[in-house]
Amino acid sequence: MRHRPSVAAAALAVALVACAGRRTAPEPVAPALVVFENQTLFEATVFATARGGVPRRVGIVAPNRTQTLALKGDVLAAGGAGGVTITARLLADRRTPTTGPITMRPGDRFRVTLPTAANILSVVPDAPSPSP
Repeated sequence: MRHRPSVAAAALAVALVACAGRRTAPEPVAPALVVFENQTLFEATVFATARGGVPRRVGIVAPNRTQTLALKGDVLAAGGAGGVTITARLLADRRTPTTGPITMRPGDRFRVTLPTAANILSVVPDAPSPSP
């Protein structure tokens, strides 16, 4: 009869392991991509803001350059419901053009252009570049 407590403890341990089940890592979520084209003579710091959220810096784009920026995490999660607004803060300039809300989902790709006048950001859906 002395072995009953250890047998009961072993049975409880086996039951707990069986009930816990297998845990799998969450599947990675593809980011939304923003191809940001800066046609100005100013460096642009690019921010993404989900509706009611805090602006998050997503990258810096040099003058007359194009860069692909990834949006993920809480900015992207809130972007499907209320939209994501892209803002460019220009170095040595007071202007901060914005896009207005854009509905973004994982895997989406948009082209955002900051023209030489630096007064507006234009947005169009963008297709991925063909692979060689």
